[in-house]
Amino acid sequence: MASQEQFNEQLREQLMKRLKSVSSLNKQAGAPGPEHERLKSDLLTWAMELGFVTAYKRFKNDGIPDVLLENTSFNYLFCGDAKDAKNETCDNAETVQRIRGYFDEFVSVLGAKGFSGGRLAIATNSETEAKRWVPVLNALAQASNIVGVLTLGVPVPQEFPPNFTVIQIPGKNTWITYW
Repeated sequence: MASQEQFNEQLREQLMKRLKSVSSLNKQAGAPGPEHERLKSDLLTWAMELGFVTAYKRFKNDGIPDVLLENTSFNYLFCGDAKDAKNETCDNAETVQRIRGYFDEFVSVLGAKGFSGGRLAIATNSETEAKRWVPVLNALAQASNIVGVLTLGVPVPQEFPPNFTVIQIPGKNTWITYW
């Protein structure tokens, strides 16, 4: 068990190094602070715990979410962004537009490169803001034509609308709104 934990920690460190190179680009666009970086680290750890371990720096159209990972076992893609509630809320039009761009790029790669699905997420340091993101992210996903598909136990695949939910990372001031 210790060797698996060591492996996960080494993998996490490698991914954080890759993501720091992306952070240097992001700093030019608005200089994320230490709280943003903490949220990004928590989001990365959470995604890795879900099995997303292969890192990408950006989408093909240059969208750069904070965390962009693949779970090669299931051919799923993870797209997540850290949002410090002090300045990146769902009331910020630029922030919402950037998230919409990530969602559009996310849907454009589904089916391509073998991706069959994935997870979209926002990490924030406010439970209230995390809950406020739910209807906004549901609307953005619908606008990007992202739907869930139920295939197990049904004769014909059935689509269902986005349904973002909120969890708190245990023991941390981090809430994740995800679907």
